Amino acid sequence: MRVPNSSPNCDPPCLRPASRMFYELAFRAQYAEKRGTEFQRFVEDVLEKKYGSGFRRVKPSGRIGDEKNDGYIPEIGMYLQVHAPSTLKQTDLARKMDEDFEGAVRAWNVETWVFVHNDREGMSAPVNHKIDELNARRKGICAVAWNREDLRKLLFSLPEEDIAAVLGVWSPTFQTMTDIGMDDLRDVIAHVASQSVDPLSPIRPVPQDKVKRNKLSEAVEDLLRVGMARFDLVERYFATDPNPALGSEIASAIHGEYERLRDSGMGPEDVFQELWGHVHGRDWRGSANHECAALAVLAYFFSTCDIFERSEQDVRGSL
Repeated sequence: MRVPNSSPNCDPPCLRPASRMFYELAFRAQYAEKRGTEFQRFVEDVLEKKYGSGFRRVKPSGRIGDEKNDGYIPEIGMYLQVHAPSTLKQTDLARKMDEDFEGAVRAWNVETWVFVHNDREGMSAPVNHKIDELNARRKGICAVAWNREDLRKLLFSLPEEDIAAVLGVWSPTFQTMTDIGMDDLRDVIAHVASQSVDPLSPIRPVPQDKVKRNKLSEAVEDLLRVGMARFDLVERYFATDPNPALGSEIASAIHGEYERLRDSGMGPEDVFQELWGHVHGRDWRGSANHECAALAVLAYFFSTCDIFERSEQDVRGSL
């Protein structure tokens, strides 16, 4: 049985660390937030870019629907079933997997049946048991499940232009950063200002070893370095705004969101992703200028307030 390589060993060598991290963040956000048909189209876009005409989308037709087939690669007998419901009990999902698997096997020449889901926490015990049961039930047919990491590796095996096309965004660069202006910052800052603010949140200096202290990757550091290219523009924006407290209010809003994310138990990379989403807004298909402005604002406050943890040396120095 031939199964496509959905987990290549490395990302495209053409991606700079900052670009890779940007696309990683955009992918994680879209993977978690898309539901239903939108998530299915997302999966289809990845596979179509990877396999071209070798991958076929299936359009539901009349009473027969799609015959339990959300897309397939006929050459290797691989058939997809995509699930991203807003709410669905895990036991109900296991029963639906059973129905979808048997329906696909009856209607199509299935060699590999792939269940794709968008639960970033992983599959529950009932779903795992169902995959094992399906493999034992139908000899010669392989049932597998793809999670976020499987789809991520598939996407990141593509050239950058295809990654950008699927995600609908292009990574900010030092060159594109030069194009943003006050109006771009205004949109981003207005979005953050509309969020709840804790005026008592303390704002402290950033230590020199902040990235290392918070276990953030070199790719995040590179991304922040790109954003820092417009530090002066963000600083000038707050200095010239009619509201002299605007900078402190925005810093407090971002600080409060950081504390909420940190206390939820998220890892540092996921916290950074969620913070960017808080600043950027949840639509990752904005304009390039909007993306650059969001990065510039996040980098500015990363360097001027403690939205991540300070080092012990910095804490001692502030006492």
